[in-house]
Amino acid sequence: MRVFSILMVLVTISSHAAAETVATVRAVRGGLIELDAETQARVAAWAMKFLSSANFNTANHPDVLKQTVTHIHQRYRDTAAGDHLVVTFSDPSTVETVGGRIVCREIIVGLARPDQFPSALFTVDDEGRVVAHEKYAAILPEELHPR
Repeated sequence: MRVFSILMVLVTISSHAAAETVATVRAVRGGLIELDAETQARVAAWAMKFLSSANFNTANHPDVLKQTVTHIHQRYRDTAAGDHLVVTFSDPSTVETVGGRIVCREIIVGLARPDQFPSALFTVDDEGRVVAHEKYAAILPEELHPR
């Protein structure tokens, strides 16, 4: 049995509260992917950049996306049950996305596609609300590509 540890890494992000915050990175693709501290920092920075590319989200654009809370939560549960990436921040982070400003405690990226593209993007805010994000532009970092 392999024991995997999730390292705490320092990543610099845009935040009103602080210039630096601690992020925990967990990646699952056919099992837990072991990432060293440098890779975790790179993946966490990529996740912030990826999130900033989102054009729409269910918090700022509910009339455009027309997704019910039930639908959002079901997609989130399906994503979290499969291959995914989670970046969890020690403090809430404010991110300027194409679709407007959001505050997040976690970024969840679906890794269910068989290619190098993400399958889903969600955030969880500081009050535990799940927000779905749509129309984003990104290719996964090499460390998260299918093997």
